Amino acid sequence: MSDRKLRFGTTDLVRRSVVHHLRVYAAVMLGVAAGTAVLTGALLVGDSVRGSLRDLVLERLGPVDEVLQAPRFFRTQLARELAEDPQLQAHYQQVLPAILLQGTVQQPDSGRLSSRVQLLGVTGEFWSLDTAGLSVRHPGAGQVVLNDTLARTLGVKVGQDVLVRLRRATLVPEETPFGRKEEAVETMRLEVVQIIPARGLGRFGLRPNQQLPLNA
Repeated sequence: MSDRKLRFGTTDLVRRSVVHHLRVYAAVMLGVAAGTAVLTGALLVGDSVRGSLRDLVLERLGPVDEVLQAPRFFRTQLARELAEDPQLQAHYQQVLPAILLQGTVQQPDSGRLSSRVQLLGVTGEFWSLDTAGLSVRHPGAGQVVLNDTLARTLGVKVGQDVLVRLRRATLVPEETPFGRKEEAVETMRLEVVQIIPARGLGRFGLRPNQQLPLNA
């Protein structure tokens, strides 16, 4: 009898303890469940964001693997010489020259202006690198191609002119006593011959930025 009473007393004590602390246990369980859900969601969102950013980078770079940048212009022939190097041919399929500058573009009739526009001076072979299915009409002399982000900002359509302003490259910096400040900016009037989507090389850029670039 004493053993049965002891077992009954222990069971009853456990039951009463569970009932008494049920709210505390439930709160702890809910807290653990909520914390687990938050951490799992954060991991999933973080992985999704990383994947999206990676896709954006690969889209705007296309098959470009490496870029050689210099603070000054170098010879176009250098790209051809590098492309003919056997050691380089073992690792790369193409070597293309390009000029990347920042400037401003203005619609002369409305006066609408966009600053920090990325100006790309490229050859026709540059567009062969596109992987987004763009059909680009390579501009000739006095012509320019805009991506639709820049075109919408300026309110420009194909056939209209834009004023492109960029800093003139000089051997003597303009901030020095011998620099010519009055000749520091070059202005070109160019005809818009095509507006391309801001995807693929239409959003080409070397800076890690999630925003759509303004490309001309």
